[in-house]
Amino acid sequence: MTRRGFLALLVLTLISAALAGWALATRERPVASLQLDEPFLPQLAERLGEVAELVVRKGGTTITARRTEDGWVVVEAGDFPADPERIREIVLGLAAMRLVEAKTADPERFARLGLDPEASPEDARIVELRDAGGSVIARAILGKRKWSLYGPGKSGMYVRRPDENRTWLADRAVDLPDEPLNLVDRNLAFVPRDDIREVRLHVGTPEELVITRTAPKEPFTLAGLGPDEAADEAKLNRVVAAFGAMAAEEIARREEKPVPEDADRARYLLFDGTVIDVRVWKEGDGEDAAYWVAPEARFDPTLAAKPASSGAEKAPAPAKEEGDAGRGADAGAEEEKTDPATRAAEWQRRYAHWVFRVSRFLGERLLWTRDDLLEKPAG
Repeated sequence: MTRRGFLALLVLTLISAALAGWALATRERPVASLQLDEPFLPQLAERLGEVAELVVRKGGTTITARRTEDGWVVVEAGDFPADPERIREIVLGLAAMRLVEAKTADPERFARLGLDPEASPEDARIVELRDAGGSVIARAILGKRKWSLYGPGKSGMYVRRPDENRTWLADRAVDLPDEPLNLVDRNLAFVPRDDIREVRLHVGTPEELVITRTAPKEPFTLAGLGPDEAADEAKLNRVVAAFGAMAAEEIARREEKPVPEDADRARYLLFDGTVIDVRVWKEGDGEDAAYWVAPEARFDPTLAAKPASSGAEKAPAPAKEEGDAGRGADAGAEEEKTDPATRAAEWQRRYAHWVFRVSRFLGERLLWTRDDLLEKPAG
């Protein structure tokens, strides 16, 4: 090897070694050994059965979940039922959290870890767990995640007890909600497309429209078409799928936001005799328009035509548009069949006291007119 070649190889070796050293120094390494192994909130594990309220504060937002005789509810969502699995996940996660490493005790550096609610409001979350009498069982501040604590996909979290000037690295991350609706199931209903027999818009008015079929696998048709008229099949399918795809963007109690006297009405009739009446109205105009719905569900066995389809090959799903949310009417997963009377009663319990703001893309479909549903002449 020539002297020039040797020198070039030496330079490349040094560069490679420097790059490798930099990579090792800067990568996010798993904690190799535990400096600590003690519970973060020891009193919580001893009093899990007493937890009756969960309060999370982030910046200026407060989220409160409270246990009632009928289950957990979210106070800031008009006492709408909370998802019990989300509550369980948070409470048990906090109870199981263990400290693995002591971090800074300098309050000036708390914000770097997301543990100063005033200096780092986007990262710091204050969480409290209370008993039925309102007494605090446990209180903590949760900050930023420590990614890859034990390798890829297994993160820890920086934590602090509010009455201590000491921060810690904990062995797991607990996902806390950013807004009240993060603790509820936002989907209004799961309505398989094959179960829908008929949809009516503008019910009880001279403009009433009927979109119907006689069997689950048949296409929907618009009743009352003239000899020179044709329905826009894609739009019919969008109306059919609209309610099953709706997810709440805001929830309010009916006494706080009454249904307007002139609210329009849509009706979904299922083959098993389930009826979903939906009062729908629009507030505002243009891009600022808000669409609200107030559903009601009931079961009427006299309206049952055929058993709901189960297991047969599903009809092709209509194309999904921007703004479609939730588990749409053509969701692929099969839901375990429930007695229709029981299902309607469960839905009604979710609807009875609340109204829901939904996306413009879905809400406007329940207000479409006959002209909206007709196929337009070419050109």
